[in-house]
Amino acid sequence: MSSQLKQSPRTLEEMASPLLFVKDLCLRYEEHGPWILRHIDFVLHPGESVLLLGPSGSGKSTLAMVLADLIPGILEAEVKGEVFSSDSLRKPGNIGYVFQDADTQFCMLQVDDELAFGMENRQIPRAKMRERMKEALANVLLPVAPNDHHHEFSGGMKQKLAIASALTLRPQLCVLDEPTANLDPLASAQVLATIQKLREQGTSLLIIEHHFQPLLPYVDRVVLFNRDGSIHRQGPAGEVVAEEWAWMLAEGVAESHELVQTAVRRANDASSLSLGNSLWTLSGLDVKRGKREVLKQVNAEIRQGEWIAIVGPNGSGKSTLLEALAGLVPAESGELSYAGRPLKDWSAEELYQRISVSFQNPEHQFVYERVGEEIANQRLSGDIPDDVQSWLSDFGLAGLAEQSPYMLSQGQKRRLSVASMLRKEHEAYLLDEPTFGQDAATTRFLMERLESLHIRGKTLIMVSHDLSLVYRYATRVWVVVNGRLIWDGLPQDLKNHQAIRAKAHLLSEQELIAAELQRTELSMKDIWNAWETKSVPKNHARLSWFRKIHPVWLFIGILVAAVLMVFANNWQQGLAMLLFPMVLLMTLGHQSPWRVLKILAPFVLIYFLSLVSLTLNSAVPSGSASVTILWWHPSIAGLLNGIVLATRMIGTLALGLLYVDAVDLTELTIGLTRHFRLPPKFAYGFLAGFRILPLLHTEWNKIQDARRVRGLSPKRMIWRIGIFALPLLAQAVRMSERVAMAMEARGLQGDAAASAKERSFYRDVSYGTLDIFIALAFPVSVFALLMIFAHP
Repeated sequence: MSSQLKQSPRTLEEMASPLLFVKDLCLRYEEHGPWILRHIDFVLHPGESVLLLGPSGSGKSTLAMVLADLIPGILEAEVKGEVFSSDSLRKPGNIGYVFQDADTQFCMLQVDDELAFGMENRQIPRAKMRERMKEALANVLLPVAPNDHHHEFSGGMKQKLAIASALTLRPQLCVLDEPTANLDPLASAQVLATIQKLREQGTSLLIIEHHFQPLLPYVDRVVLFNRDGSIHRQGPAGEVVAEEWAWMLAEGVAESHELVQTAVRRANDASSLSLGNSLWTLSGLDVKRGKREVLKQVNAEIRQGEWIAIVGPNGSGKSTLLEALAGLVPAESGELSYAGRPLKDWSAEELYQRISVSFQNPEHQFVYERVGEEIANQRLSGDIPDDVQSWLSDFGLAGLAEQSPYMLSQGQKRRLSVASMLRKEHEAYLLDEPTFGQDAATTRFLMERLESLHIRGKTLIMVSHDLSLVYRYATRVWVVVNGRLIWDGLPQDLKNHQAIRAKAHLLSEQELIAAELQRTELSMKDIWNAWETKSVPKNHARLSWFRKIHPVWLFIGILVAAVLMVFANNWQQGLAMLLFPMVLLMTLGHQSPWRVLKILAPFVLIYFLSLVSLTLNSAVPSGSASVTILWWHPSIAGLLNGIVLATRMIGTLALGLLYVDAVDLTELTIGLTRHFRLPPKFAYGFLAGFRILPLLHTEWNKIQDARRVRGLSPKRMIWRIGIFALPLLAQAVRMSERVAMAMEARGLQGDAAASAKERSFYRDVSYGTLDIFIALAFPVSVFALLMIFAHP
C-alpha cells in the first residue's frame, strides 16, 4: 500500500531538541477504508512522560506504532504526513515497546533468554547482561528464576516480564500499551510504581491506558483523542484534565466520581432480591490443566437471579472456574451440576441454549469472516440486515459490519465478543473481563446492558479486576486465591474485610500504590537469591550427557549414523542397529527403559505389523522352506526380512529420540546462527514459531469451545478438522505476525537480523575437538557394527 510519510530534514536544534515528532499525520489500513488517524501533530521531548487518552478505537495504539516505526516499517498501511525522530532513537532497541497482549510478544522459551534477546540485538556484552536482567526484574518486582518457562506464568507475571524485557535495553523511549490491562490491583500498582521509577530515571514514556486516573501524578502531558482519530487537545496533564473534564465525561473517556462512588441499591443487599431456584451446585470441585491442579475443593451454590463477581489475584484460577461452570473444562473430582443435573450429562445443544459464554480473549470467540456475521451468528450472502446494523451501532461498532473482526482494535473486539453473546436471550451469562480495554462510556454502556438483563431475572457471573464495578453491580462476590474459594459473600462485607482483601490483592489502588512507592524495590540480593536458588532445571534427573555436545554437530553425527543404519540387511545387523542407540539412551542419556518403551511403543506396534506382513507376503527364495495358509506363504526368510526392517527403523527412531532429548532448541538456534551462518532472522523466527506451536493447541481448543457455545461445532472429528483448519491457520498467521513485529521492535532488524557478527550472544554455545569427535563417533560406530555383523 502506498505511503507518503516523509522523514523531516530538520535538525534537532531547529526543533528545540525533540526526541520525535509528527506533523499532519494521516493513516488508514485499507486504500478506501476509513482514516484511523487524522491530521495529527505531536512532539515528544527527552524525559517526558505522555499519556494518550481517548475513546476506544480512536487510534491511540496506531499512533504509538507509528512513533515506534512499526508502521509502516513492519505493518503495511497508507500513511501521509511528516515524521522526525532523533538519530539515537532510530538505533534498534532504543524504543522499548510493550504490547497489549504480552503472550504474543515473547519469542524465546525461558526467562533469561527472553530478557537477553533485545540486548543481543544491541550487541550488549555478555558480561553485562545478567546484571541488567536482575535490575530489570527488580524494577518490576518479579522474582523468577532464569530458566523458568514463561508460558506457565499468570497474565500479570507475563506483563511484568514483557516490561522487564524492554527495560533491559535501557531504552530512551518506553511505549506501554494498556500496561495494567487484565492485572489484579496489586500487579497494577507495581506497574504504576515501575512507571514512576522510570520517570525518575529520565526515561521518556508514552503510555496508553483507559484506567488513567492513578497515572495522572506520574505523567507530564496528556493527549486527548476524538473518536474520529484526530486530537482534541494536548497539554500539561493536570491542566488538560481539569479543564476538559466535562468533555471527557461527555465522550466517555472518564467516569463521574459520584457515579463511581455510588453503590446500586441491590449490590449490597441480597435480601432485597427475589432469587429463584438453584442453577449451579459445586461440591468438592477439583479441576486440573495438564498436571497442574488449578481449582481445589470448591463448594458453592448459584441461584437464579444472582450477579456473582469472581475476583482474586492473577493466576488464581478465576477463568478456569468460569470455564468449569460453562462445561468447557472437565472436573477432575467432585460434583458440578446445573439445574439439578450433572453438568457432564448435558448435551452442548441443550446447555448452550440456556447459558451464554464470553471468553477472556475476544479473538477466541470469533468464528466468521465479517463483523456483521458474528452478530448474526451465521454466514450472510448479501448485505448486512438492518437489525444487525442497529445492534452494531448500539455497541459502538457502526460502519464496521463488513470488516474482519480481527482487524478491529482491542476495545472493539471486546465489544463485539460481548455483543454477539448478548444478542440471543439466555437463562444465564458467563463473562470473563467483559469491560477489558474499554473507555468509561463503553464500560458504562456494557454494564448497563448487563444490568438490564439482571433486572429481568437473568443470572450473571463475571470475572473482573475492576473493583469499582464489582462493588457497584454485583450482588455477591467470590474471592479465589490459589485455586480455592476463600470468600463467598456480599460486596459491602468484602469491602470491610481488610484481611481477605489483602490476601487476594484487592486493596484500593491508593493503598497499594502508596505502599509500593514507599517500600524499596526488591533488592538486588533478593533477585540474586531467586535467580540462584531456583536455577536447578526441573528435569535435572534426566539430563542427558549428550547435552554437553554442540547441538548442530550432534545432529550431523546422528543424521549420518541414521542414514548408514538403512544399509543393515541381516537380522544380526538389524539387532545391532536397535541395541546401539538403546544402550546410549539408557546409559549416557539417563533414560529409564520404561520411558523409552513408552515413547517408542506406537512405532513398535507399527513395525510389528510390518514384520507380520513381510513374514506372510515376502517372496520365498529358492530352496527355502515355507508353508501355505490361504493365499499367504509365510517363511523364515520373510520373518528375517521383517526383523531387519523393524529393528533398523526402530533403531533410527531411538537415535532421533536421543537427539530430541538432548537438544536445547535455543542452543541449536545459536549454534546454527554463530557457527553455520544461518541468518539470525531465519533461525530465531524458527525458534519463535516453535514457541507458538503449543499456543496453537490452545487455539484449537478455544475455537472448538467458541463453536460449541454458539451451537456451531460439528460432532464428527473429521468435520471439525475441515472446519477448524482455516481459522486455526489464520490465527497462526496472525500470531506469527505479532511475534515478528515484537522481534523487530526489540532490535532484530537490519544488520542484527542478517549476520551473527552484528549481535552478541547470552549463551556461550561453542564447539571444540570433542564435539567433532563425538559427531564422528556415531557414524563410525554404526559402520563398525555393520562390518562386524556382515555376512562373510
